[in-house]
Formats: sequence, C-alpha cells, structure tokens
Amino acid sequence: MLNKERLERWIGALESGEYKQTIGYLREPDAAQADRVLRYRYCAVGVGVQVAWEELGGHVWRGPWCNAPQTYQFFYDWLGVDQSEIPIHDDNGREGSVTGFNDYGAEFPEIAQRLRKEYL
Repeated sequence: MLNKERLERWIGALESGEYKQTIGYLREPDAAQADRVLRYRYCAVGVGVQVAWEELGGHVWRGPWCNAPQTYQFFYDWLGVDQSEIPIHDDNGREGSVTGFNDYGAEFPEIAQRLRKEYL
C-alpha cells in the first residue's frame, strides 16, 4: 500500500529546488563546482531514491547511476507500491509514468503537482 508520508517527502524534495534535473539516468555526475565537490543531477525517480536512501541511514546514495532494476525496486518497496512505475496523467487524461514525464521535459514542480493531485 502506498505510503503517503513517504510520497509527501518525495514530492517535497522535487519541489525543494535542491536537486538539478537530468534525463535518461536515475543520477549522473554534474560538473564539479568551484569547491571541487562533485554534484549530481537526478531524474524524478532518482530524487526519490536519494530521499529513501537518506531516510534509511545513508548519507550519499552510492548506487548505480544507470537505470538498474534493483535500484528502482528499492525505491518502490520503500514507497510501498507493487508496480515498476507510478502512473500519472497529462491534462487530457492520458496515462504516463513519472519517468516518461521527466524524460520528455516535465520539470520537477510539474511532476510533483501531478503526484500530489493523483495520490494525496
């Protein structure tokens, strides 16, 4: 069963402005900043993986940068859902996935709004 408190934490992270967005990867390296600290860019699901990882006691997610099935499964188990994707709908009612919306240009605040509308 979907854990709405955890979903709210994921949505909050998507809206926070703390995460840079990417497509095609859960997480990928971003250029090092002036302080020479490596930063990352995330897709919307990758943000959720990071939130779950931190909640479970990890400081920095050290999992694969690519779309590894076990990483997705870790996140969906944490969120309390069975499926391999979380469906959301566009303004015309067509079903898509969080990953699909992310990779086709929806920004994090839009994805967060759609998740909130459909599941909270």
